[in-house]
Amino acid sequence: MKYNSKVDSVYAYIRSGIQKGVFLPGERIVISRIAKENACSEIPVREALRRLESEKLVELVPYKGAVVSQIGKDYLRQLVAVSYTHLRAHETGAY
Repeated sequence: MKYNSKVDSVYAYIRSGIQKGVFLPGERIVISRIAKENACSEIPVREALRRLESEKLVELVPYKGAVVSQIGKDYLRQLVAVSYTHLRAHETGAY
């Protein structure tokens, strides 16, 4: 059995919510609400948000809090390029 920390659980909860459209681009993520929904203190939520910020999924905005990132054209181009490169490498047997 694998042990997941509260930070890991909250991280997965928020990341999944972003991927499924529960949290929309530009929407503020309320730390106290996430903590209550996950039966934890606000500390693991803050740590999870810092991880998500490093992945550019959320932005930590001064005096506003955590906000789901808008996907910009440049970031989208990078994603497509990486996906295409990965697909081509897989098709050619480079993996």
